Formats: sequence, structure tokens, C-alpha cells
Amino acid sequence: MKPHTLALLLIGAQVSGASLLLPPSEQLGQIADLSQQGFFAETITSFDGWDIPFDGGSYVFFFGTSSGLRFDIVAANKAYWTEKDKAARMQPYFILTKGKFYRVEPKSEDEKKIISMIEAVLPQLTGTEKKSPQVAKNLVENIRSRKPLF
Repeated sequence: MKPHTLALLLIGAQVSGASLLLPPSEQLGQIADLSQQGFFAETITSFDGWDIPFDGGSYVFFFGTSSGLRFDIVAANKAYWTEKDKAARMQPYFILTKGKFYRVEPKSEDEKKIISMIEAVLPQLTGTEKKSPQVAKNLVENIRSRKPLF
């Protein structure tokens, strides 16, 4: 687990307290801001695997870009789902970068962009086990379908 990711998830779980919503409001960014910062113009160059933090079972996928930006995609476990997520039975995803979580709404333009970014790098990826290109490909399919992972 990347140290910054683990720390943010654990702090988020503790700060959120009884509500257990990921992320806490002070760590939640607006995806429009991320877009304005040029995030979706980045080119992914590496898929560095995945892990499960000690928060009850979220999945975190690690990526790097040609500019050196590191970011993660978080599939939040059910303890962090909103009532809307639960009612729709749709897996929520967040982009985690620069200490902020950015919710990726289902069927949004931002969702299409992150999927395109990952798909563009798939042919160049190599690795086995947790860094297998198949894991990144499965992530794309899971983001598209929003089928619950838990």
C-alpha cells in the first residue's frame, strides 16, 4: 500500500466517525477542479498494481503519468457508500491525487475520460499478479458497469 493512500484512507475513516462516508468533506475535491488542472490531459505511463487498505476492504489501484503525477483510483467498500449508492447498487469510484478525493459519477464525461486514459495505456502495460494488465482491464470494465465489487 502506498503510504499516502493508506494514511488518507485511515484518517478519512477516523475523521468521518459514525457516518463513515469516504472521503470526509475536507478531503473531497470537485472533479471539475481536477479537470481544470489538466488531469484528463495527462498520459498514463504506468499501472503500479493494487492493494486493499485497512479500512474494511476498499480496493485502491495505483497509476503514474508521463508528467510524474501519481494518482489512485479507489473503489470504496460498502461501509462508505452513500444512500444513493446503496439504492442504485452502483460501486462508487474516486480519483485520489494530491491529497484529495474526486468522485467519478457514473456515465459522466469524466468517467469516459478516465476509462479512455486507462484503455490507451493497456497495450503498453506489462506485469504479473497485482501489476497485471488484466487487472487494469478488469478495472475499466468494473468502472463501466459499476457492478458492486463487494
